[in-house]
Amino acid sequence: MTIAAIAEREAIGETGALFADIRRALGVPVVNLVWRHLATFPGGLDWAWRAVRPFYVSGAAAREGATLLAALPLSAVSTWSRGALRAAGVDEAGERTVVTVLDSYNRSNAMNLVALTALAARLRNDFAPVAAAAAAAALAGTPPAVEGELPALLSVAEMTPAIAEMVRRLDRLGERGEPRIPASMYRHLAHWPGFLGLAHALVAPLDHDGRLGDLIEATRILAGAAAERAMTELAGPGPAPGPATQDAVPAALLEFTDGVIAKMVPIAALLRRAVPA
Repeated sequence: MTIAAIAEREAIGETGALFADIRRALGVPVVNLVWRHLATFPGGLDWAWRAVRPFYVSGAAAREGATLLAALPLSAVSTWSRGALRAAGVDEAGERTVVTVLDSYNRSNAMNLVALTALAARLRNDFAPVAAAAAAAALAGTPPAVEGELPALLSVAEMTPAIAEMVRRLDRLGERGEPRIPASMYRHLAHWPGFLGLAHALVAPLDHDGRLGDLIEATRILAGAAAERAMTELAGPGPAPGPATQDAVPAALLEFTDGVIAKMVPIAALLRRAVPA
């Protein structure tokens, strides 16, 4: 289960500069997998980022993302005690880092889902934008950026077989079949195997009885409505890349927004609720 992507630590030149700009605009210390995947297509990342960048730098993406998260019909989730976290091997410093990971993905995934759903629709000419003013009253305040650093993104080769299997089990939750795109969040959290176990124990029952699937579908519906508003915030994508990239980028955007990002928005929100404030 792999997908082509440029690692943040390996990004140099124009790609490195684009990655830095994405981190600044999103207000998170990570470049999500979708952007790193788009960077594998010649001219693809620049083409997509030019179109959606104004939506992020204006603060509209953060507000729409916060509104989407607030509207999710999340099931009642009990907060884990700090004793449970410590027993799972998450010490005080680890807890702070876990919260940074979850906050980063909650913020960035929600924004990316709205922005890239809008961009994918524009590139496919699926729907026209609606007046942003009509929805302005519904938007939440602009949430602050996420400070701190994320732990290293572990590869499967850097995990023990037991930890790698738990990551695979988590990746299968919320999937219609075998997942093709791995969720990077779990690989950041793999430094705390006990936390992965807590996460699986929380989310697996929701997946088993269909509640997670309902949440994912609700996320897609909310993102679609937000994307219609976001269309007015997008810029022209600029000079088009080659035909192969023009075909590959919309397909990749649809695969991410309909799949792993829509899945991880509610999962990360559920996990954040379970961690003490």
